[in-house]
Amino acid sequence: MSSQPCLMTLGGIGAIYKLNDFVVVKVPRDPVEPDHAAEQRVFDILERYPAHPHLVRSFFRIPARTFLERLPGGDLASLLRTQQTRDTSTQQVLVAKGLSLERSFWWMRELTSAAAWLERIGLVHGDIRPPNILIDAEGHIKLCDFDRAAKIGERLDAGTEPFARLLGDEGGRDRGTYGKAGPRTEQFALGSVLYSMTRGYDPYEDQWFGLDHDCTVMDMLQRREYPALTRSQDTIISECWNGNYVTIQNLENTMLEIASGPYEEAKIESTAWYV
Repeated sequence: MSSQPCLMTLGGIGAIYKLNDFVVVKVPRDPVEPDHAAEQRVFDILERYPAHPHLVRSFFRIPARTFLERLPGGDLASLLRTQQTRDTSTQQVLVAKGLSLERSFWWMRELTSAAAWLERIGLVHGDIRPPNILIDAEGHIKLCDFDRAAKIGERLDAGTEPFARLLGDEGGRDRGTYGKAGPRTEQFALGSVLYSMTRGYDPYEDQWFGLDHDCTVMDMLQRREYPALTRSQDTIISECWNGNYVTIQNLENTMLEIASGPYEEAKIESTAWYV
């Protein structure tokens, strides 16, 4: 006899239940939740193409129910949090341990592969950040949560700092918005994810700017006041934050060059996850 669904996570707009070791189901609080319906439409598009190894798959969908593959390794945000010590009142990260450089670059290669594939079919994920990066049983990653996915060139109505950035004066009439979906928005998120992996915390999580911390970070990013980048491997982060890759394919090519050099897969499989 099959077991009853088990609640795994409860979010603002819905819940995820484990059906068995291989399948979970996403259920919105509101049966007509627009974000849930939007994600289902994205899965409809993705199913027209061969499955990408670093995008979470949906097996079946009905109104208000999305059946997804289950990845047993949890998400990147939870993994990083296991190596953090935080101030209990402010949640400022006091001590942290980043992933090994080899692991960080290997996962970055997998992430950019997924983002570049979406780019080739005219889409952006729109919400690349550690909670939306899942880990499978073999230690590879997959992007999940497509409710903010958009067509390249569409305006982005929402973002989550520090994985998104409001445009400053350089945005002209788009100043104060997240602008249009495209390589600029995706690579900014990817740069912040690489920062998080190598440091063990998200940009500016190691600081506390008071009760208006989140708003302060939003303003600082808009002014392009980024955390200091002092390590030799930080060049990629800087390039991403400054939007220097014309396409995500260019970024993927850079990661492929790195992965075929001193950070090849054979080394990855023999290294610890953490520094």
